Amino acid sequence: MDAVVGMCAVQVQKYARALVRPQLTGDSSPVVVEEYMFETERRDGRVNMSRLVIMQRLSDESYLGTLYVDRDFKDSDPKGNACRLVFATYLLVLLWRITVQVEQLVQYVTVYVS
Repeated sequence: MDAVVGMCAVQVQKYARALVRPQLTGDSSPVVVEEYMFETERRDGRVNMSRLVIMQRLSDESYLGTLYVDRDFKDSDPKGNACRLVFATYLLVLLWRITVQVEQLVQYVTVYVS
């Protein structure tokens, strides 16, 4: 099968390959894929801490996330807020992660530059 792209014909079968999908299981326990921790120290000595955990559920190949944010983080007394996130695809995970990183950067610039 050929596809026409612009003025050129592309031989799809020559370049295409089948994606190998994991075998679907009845177990819907999520597996941790990535984990990120962001910490910034404010001028008043308090520490902002954010932790993002990305998990994949192999039963339906969906992605889940947990975000924990603590604006006055202490190892001995964690009292931040957490939320659960559901992503349909890994692309949405990447877009969301970039958004969080940009917000962290804006917060850092606001606290330290101004």
